[in-house]
Amino acid sequence: MGTQPESKLSRQIRNMIRAGGGYCIKIPGGPLMEAGTPDLLACVPIKCHPHDDPEGTIGLFVGIETKTPENNRADKDGSPIQRLRADQIRHAGGVVIIPCRSVSEARTTLEELGWVRGHPYTIPGRLRASEDGQ
Repeated sequence: MGTQPESKLSRQIRNMIRAGGGYCIKIPGGPLMEAGTPDLLACVPIKCHPHDDPEGTIGLFVGIETKTPENNRADKDGSPIQRLRADQIRHAGGVVIIPCRSVSEARTTLEELGWVRGHPYTIPGRLRASEDGQ
């Protein structure tokens, strides 16, 4: 990833989600990527409906489009294709945070959705998500 402000913000949010037990990847832009795909795609554990399993969690698909506070471009709230992809994700039952301007905004939104923060996922013999350098 580059050192651009939005890349730095994406990396910080990705690391926060991973450290809280979620799965999160950065989606690189380019000619082989579908236009408008959010910068980050994640699956975070949220509380199940109490009638289903009061102790259980399910995974919620979340797309996050990062925009730095300094972004004064016309698309500062997402381009038309980004808003279309956000609508498609929502229609399929996912959540999209667009624009996401800070780590605290991402954390607050996820917590409002019922995010159950846990320990980072580890595979025996491998590094924790927060240690893998990605």
